[in-house]
Amino acid sequence: MTISPRSIVSLLTGKFWAASLDKMNDPFEDRFKGSENRFLTDNCGVFCASKFEEVEGNILTNPLMWAHYTDNHTGIAIGLKTLSFAPNPSQIIYMSENEIENQFKSLLDSHKINKDIAITPLAEILFKYKPIYWKYENEYRQVHLRAANTYIDPNAEINEVVFGFRSKEEDELAVWSVLRNTIKYKKAINRNGRIEIDDYIPPMELNVKKYLQLNLDMTGVTHDKISRINSF
Repeated sequence: MTISPRSIVSLLTGKFWAASLDKMNDPFEDRFKGSENRFLTDNCGVFCASKFEEVEGNILTNPLMWAHYTDNHTGIAIGLKTLSFAPNPSQIIYMSENEIENQFKSLLDSHKINKDIAITPLAEILFKYKPIYWKYENEYRQVHLRAANTYIDPNAEINEVVFGFRSKEEDELAVWSVLRNTIKYKKAINRNGRIEIDDYIPPMELNVKKYLQLNLDMTGVTHDKISRINSF
């Protein structure tokens, strides 16, 4: 995610934002707008995470994940150690768009015929399918009824933060100030166009002189002028 007030709240509390379908980054998730089945999804909040796999499908070294979700490699990836999900996370099933539409039609037709089908499992199933071009995300989801666009507790422990290779020193300090030495820190490194992940110690204070020097250089102040300024 990006470094923002929302991500700082997550780091402070361990709770994460569960967006409604119409607020998610894929606008085509919101398939039920204007339909009679809209009530099934309107009040559902979705918590999305990606499963880490070291060898195949390593999301931490996938540049698409960093480009799409961390404001062009400036944000962070938050590592979660699952305690016991409630509700259980569902692994996304990736299909062609036609297969998804046929699957939804079949599910909704079954619901019309058998009104005893519980709303909760049906809503969870409706959130379970995505087009095949999203497969690189290796996504898992929790669906929270009546918890749209609010913070939810995924019942998981934050145990790691990975900074993007373009992360800013002041953002790294903000993250460290929240979590201190309670977790592991790592950083994505751009090595010849490939992302690698290294252990990392974030800054524990800002180098004010460095930022002052940079600001003065950018505004065209010469080193001679800096010397005179520093003499006051």
